[in-house]
Amino acid sequence: VDPRGITKIATETAARIDRACFAGVEYEYFNFKETAASVAEKKFTDLTPLTPGYHGYSLLRTQLNKEYFNDIFDLSRDFRIPIEGHHTETGPGVLETALAYTSVLEMADNAILFKYLTKSVGMKHGVIPSFMAKPWGNLPGCSGHVHVSLRDSKGRNVFAVSEDERKDGRANAQYGDTRYLSQEGEWFLAGILDGIADVMPMLVPTINGYKRLVGGEAFWAPNSVTYGYDSRAASIRIISPPSVPPSATRLE
Repeated sequence: VDPRGITKIATETAARIDRACFAGVEYEYFNFKETAASVAEKKFTDLTPLTPGYHGYSLLRTQLNKEYFNDIFDLSRDFRIPIEGHHTETGPGVLETALAYTSVLEMADNAILFKYLTKSVGMKHGVIPSFMAKPWGNLPGCSGHVHVSLRDSKGRNVFAVSEDERKDGRANAQYGDTRYLSQEGEWFLAGILDGIADVMPMLVPTINGYKRLVGGEAFWAPNSVTYGYDSRAASIRIISPPSVPPSATRLE
């Protein structure tokens, strides 16, 4: 199966009904102060994190390895991979990078190129970034968030409610959590919920990935088909008014 080819077919199908597919990707990844030789000598155990402790969104922690941190950002720009956010996350040596929203096919390319670029930059600085879902058994794993929305030929976000519905939401919404999601957005959400189980082997292709989904140890990694308004505990998070403007409505 060629995921990029399938994505291209899907976007062309959407275009025939006046819909453009957009996406954004966020990566969380552990970073280790190791080289290919050192991890082989250690037999891939007891790896040294780039920094100790939990320092999510720290303005100071990135100063410890600023050449590596800045190179990821600067070289991504040279690769024409715009970055919207780049910061520390919870966990020893963890970084999170959000790739700027763009067309879904370009985002697919950017997501793969970003991982290649980050690993290459790491070699230069004696750092191994790991995008594994669960590199530590006793710590939260790495998340990969995909944000999606549709636009029409006028650039309007078709998941957004109308201006008249912005205050109280859509009167005919099926459930309270979807009242600030358009009818088409609600249908789109239903399609994702119906099909997500079928694509799990592609979303979670490794044994390590399923270790993160073990019941009771998930750490914000849902293992059931669920959705919720602005809920980080659900499989599908609805992001819509009142927490964001209608133009930013999307599913994560």
